[in-house]
Amino acid sequence: MLESIVRQQEDEIKSLQEERNSLQSRLSEINHGFSRCPCGWTEYLVKCYWISSSTKTWHEAKEDCKAKEAELVVINRKCEQNLLSTLDTAEDQVWIGLQHQSAYFSSGWSWVDGSPLRFHNWDVQQPDDEYTLHRRQAECVYADRERLDKWHNAPCTESHRWVCQKELK
Repeated sequence: MLESIVRQQEDEIKSLQEERNSLQSRLSEINHGFSRCPCGWTEYLVKCYWISSSTKTWHEAKEDCKAKEAELVVINRKCEQNLLSTLDTAEDQVWIGLQHQSAYFSSGWSWVDGSPLRFHNWDVQQPDDEYTLHRRQAECVYADRERLDKWHNAPCTESHRWVCQKELK
């Protein structure tokens, strides 16, 4: 008698699990149909974000985003900064859309969209002013995923993964 009840409950559980899986699948299909971002992109607030799986220099990454009708990510708020950690689980560096072109370090940081640097998430002893002043070359910025997405300046010729953003359609 007890075995019969247990078997019945196990069958009921299995049936409910199959129904749940079916409903989750249907919900996923429905949500995909409502996504305003291209496949492989992540929607957040009013933008779509994409993270690369390969590495390129900052300028190559910028061109790749442009080819995708996007731009390197611009981070103006803490919530946008926090988004970086949700895009991918890999702990490496990703180019962001911040660049310094002045030989004089007191000015010159600008985003790819032309907006000024209002928010920053520099790591300790960053930006590295001495390095940039002595090298007198363009510097670009990456977010270090291993260091809670803290920012570091580096030569634009280094190769890193990158993050593109574009407006929702």
